[in-house]
Amino acid sequence: TLGAAFYYSPEFSGKLGDAYYVEANAGYTLTEALGVSGAVGYQDVKDGLFGEDSYTTWNLGGTYSLAGFGLDLRYHDTDLKGVDVADERFVVTLKRAL
Repeated sequence: TLGAAFYYSPEFSGKLGDAYYVEANAGYTLTEALGVSGAVGYQDVKDGLFGEDSYTTWNLGGTYSLAGFGLDLRYHDTDLKGVDVADERFVVTLKRAL
């Protein structure tokens, strides 16, 4: 699958002003239980965030499904430097559909 998203906020977090985020994403099902996906996005904030007006985000990961549960392992990063909340990281998520 291929997708795209666009988000706009007239009063971004902390009332920083206008902001938008645009993203391109893709996913591929390898087997009935296993899939991979990723996304690349661009954030722009009128009055800056973390000392920057704009930055790029990306993630890449895989999901394994079993008995109604989904286990996702994903790598996230940005091109922001020196900002702890934007450091690269791996995130593991366990989901259950009800």
